[in-house]
Amino acid sequence: MLNIATKKIARRQPWTALALIGMVEHTLDKVKWLVGIGDQPGYEDRRTGLPPVQLSEQLRLLRDMAAEMEGLTTQSEESLALVGCLG
Repeated sequence: MLNIATKKIARRQPWTALALIGMVEHTLDKVKWLVGIGDQPGYEDRRTGLPPVQLSEQLRLLRDMAAEMEGLTTQSEESLALVGCLG
């Protein structure tokens, strides 16, 4: 989904890019909750401030989320190993 959001930013489709960024953020919040480092996500938007409207701001936000996802990979694999889902 990050790749699709990036493509929408590059094609200057800000509304679609912002919608996709929101979906990515919700998914990231859900994964953080599942590995035990975040609150259970709801359907309300808890973000504050203005949305990133500049292309560079949107890309920076996606890069930050991608880095956070990479960091969660190890934690999610450890959590799965604890419950016996991984060999």
